[in-house]
Amino acid sequence: MKSKLFLLSILFIIGCSSGSSGGDEISGGGNNNGGGNNSGNTGGNSDGETDPDKYTDSSSNGNTTYYISFSSGDDTKDGKSEANAFKNLGKINSITFAPGDKIKFKTGDTWKGYFKLRGSGNSSSPILIESYGSSSKPIIDGNGYQASLFLENVEYVELNNLEFKNEATHLKSDGSVKLMHGSNRSGSDERYGLLALRFGEDNNINDIKISNVKISNIYPTPTDNSYIHQGYGIRFESLKNSDNSQNNFFDGITIDNVDISLTGHYGIHIVNRMPSAEADYFHRNISITNSSFYDTGGSGIVFARSKNILVENSTFKGTGSTKDNRMWERGSGLWVYTCNDVIIQKNTFEDAYGPQDSFGAHIDWGNERVVIQYCLSKNNYGGFVEILGENIDCGYRYNISIGDGTRTNTHNGKIFWISNFAGSDSRRIGSKNNFIYNNTIYIPATNPVTSNPMNPDLNIGDLTEDSYIYNNLIYITSGASMNIKTENDRDLNYFRNNLYFGTVKIDNNTAFEHHSSEIFIDPKLVNPGSSDPNDYKLQTDSPAIGKGILINGSTNSKNFIQNNGGRDYFGNSVSNSEKPNIGAYNGN
Repeated sequence: MKSKLFLLSILFIIGCSSGSSGGDEISGGGNNNGGGNNSGNTGGNSDGETDPDKYTDSSSNGNTTYYISFSSGDDTKDGKSEANAFKNLGKINSITFAPGDKIKFKTGDTWKGYFKLRGSGNSSSPILIESYGSSSKPIIDGNGYQASLFLENVEYVELNNLEFKNEATHLKSDGSVKLMHGSNRSGSDERYGLLALRFGEDNNINDIKISNVKISNIYPTPTDNSYIHQGYGIRFESLKNSDNSQNNFFDGITIDNVDISLTGHYGIHIVNRMPSAEADYFHRNISITNSSFYDTGGSGIVFARSKNILVENSTFKGTGSTKDNRMWERGSGLWVYTCNDVIIQKNTFEDAYGPQDSFGAHIDWGNERVVIQYCLSKNNYGGFVEILGENIDCGYRYNISIGDGTRTNTHNGKIFWISNFAGSDSRRIGSKNNFIYNNTIYIPATNPVTSNPMNPDLNIGDLTEDSYIYNNLIYITSGASMNIKTENDRDLNYFRNNLYFGTVKIDNNTAFEHHSSEIFIDPKLVNPGSSDPNDYKLQTDSPAIGKGILINGSTNSKNFIQNNGGRDYFGNSVSNSEKPNIGAYNGN
């Protein structure tokens, strides 16, 4: 992995880094800053109009709806109807909200500055931050502050139908640094669309929900260009306290239908920088669904020290983008580090790019029980399967890979790669109980990057323990080839009932031998070479039908080596008593 990511891994261990709804009155006095209407809706806020110190602090008694409109609001009004909407972010930054409150931004309007929520909801009455009106999503342009929306030690919050941007300078017109109220966090070296932060002597943070949100153009403005890429769409982060005694976490992160693009680094980053790496203190119960990640400078999503995770029905395209010179220019669509019980399914990973990693989705080091299943992986520069070191019970099943592994430098593209890398070049620990089964892989004749023949690798690194590689269908187009090299004890690699069609080369320095159950024949795919996964089904007379090894023996859905999951890529059933087809299609 890239040296900067080595440093990040170390840092995880050693430290941080319509109409009124009625309701109760606000208590706490009037405004210092009047407001009045401004023509237009383009968000020309000054720093003073974002700063709550320009207003008198107040508190809501809860269960009240507040409206804010930059185009027609007035901070001298009570904010409790569309006609009496507030105007500036500074006004709502001065209010401590309470359970049941709703904060509604007018569609079509834009604000420049930040919104830092004061106050939490509760399990029965969350605080809602949403929109009103029928125009385009309201936009909060962070305008150089570290985050457009800052959720600091608050919980039971639901966010819906907003848009965030943030790439302006972190300096005010007088040269001073833009700082969010009560915080010394600058947008110079790190920038966010949304930052949710937990730290100090507080409890765990519960139930943050984000839906129908768009985030783009997130870049810092550092004086040291080594930080230029550190722009993140969304980050959830838990910091340790000064004496290393705190082990708190987020419990319940639900993200649905977000659209994130043009970030310097990750689209979503969920990380816990606590001193303990024990799973009891991991973030947990995380769901990211129906979302899209396009042209992010780093990966679309990265999880660290988290558990009970679902990523489903989402699209990752162009991660590791080079479209902007402020981008990191490297990244798998998604990866997990030191996480447990992760399901990544029914996603599309396409066109990941970068000098290292940059697979469709990869399993970094130190994880337990991670499964990548029912996904489509296409044209990813690094390859299809990447499993690094110190993992237990992790792998890939029932996926389709088309044209992955086009990289040709010292980190040649790979179809399957199991490594012993466990955080640094000096820390090498093999993974065990790795599984790669019932995947369909198509290798085209020509590498579209170099115009030379495709020549990806299948590599299993030294120290790797038991690896179960069953029922994979590898179609190698005429003119291309695949190289196999295993560096560990060959008796720990269980290649069974795989089908190879095309040129397979075995490295001269490997002890690998094909098992007698493996076959070499045209599988008769419907239309190999297409970008449509349906064309990777089997024809009715395919020799791959019913020729797989039976995967059964356990009713525990997390025992991936003895429980096949019950379905294929296309949703066809997979029996626990009859032999399956070879590949990702189990139909007739």
